[in-house]
Amino acid sequence: MRKEQNSKKKISVNIGSGAYLLPGFTNVDMYEKTEVHGKAKYVKADVRNLPMKTGTVDYALASQVLEHLPMKDVEGAIKEWVRILKKGGRLVITCPDFNQQCEEWLETPFSIGGHKYLAEGIWGNQLSEGEYHRAPITPQLLQHYLKGIGVDGKMFVIKKGEPMRVYPGYGEKERVYRFGEVHIDCIKL
Repeated sequence: MRKEQNSKKKISVNIGSGAYLLPGFTNVDMYEKTEVHGKAKYVKADVRNLPMKTGTVDYALASQVLEHLPMKDVEGAIKEWVRILKKGGRLVITCPDFNQQCEEWLETPFSIGGHKYLAEGIWGNQLSEGEYHRAPITPQLLQHYLKGIGVDGKMFVIKKGEPMRVYPGYGEKERVYRFGEVHIDCIKL
C-alpha cells in the first residue's frame, strides 16, 4: 500500500498577502516586501496572473483583496484563483460588504473622526499604493461572478460587530468585525 499520496504536502496560497505573511503558505503580492520573517514564503506577483500551475493548489485564501482591484479585473481575478485550485480545492474570499458600508455611511451622524473611520473602510487607508479600494464588492456581485465557474459553496453576509469567522490562515477568536463583510467559502468541482 502506498503512502505517497497521503503524505504529499498540501499547497496553500495567501493571495494578496500584503504585510500579512502566513507561515506554511505561499504568500503572493505585487508590492515588494522588504522583510520576510521566519519560514513565510513570499512570491512577488500580480494576483490577477498567479505563477502557480493550473490545478495545483489545495487551499487559497484571498482576504481583503478584491476591493483593491480595478472593477474591470474583479471577475478575471476570481477565475484566476479558481484556475489554480485542484479539483476539491478550497477557496476562501473575504471582502468588505459595500452595501453595508453605504448604509453605515448614510446613517452615521457626521463627526470628523467618524467620517475618517468610515471613509477608510470604503476607500482604504491609502497609506501606500496597494492600500486603495477600487471596487465596490457586494454579495450580489460575487454571486454573479461565481455562477458557472465550477465552484460550489456558501456565501456569508456578516454584520459589523459579529464574531470573527476562522478559516485556515484567517481570523482570530474573540475578535469582531469592524465593518460588514461578505465571505465566500467554496470548493472547486
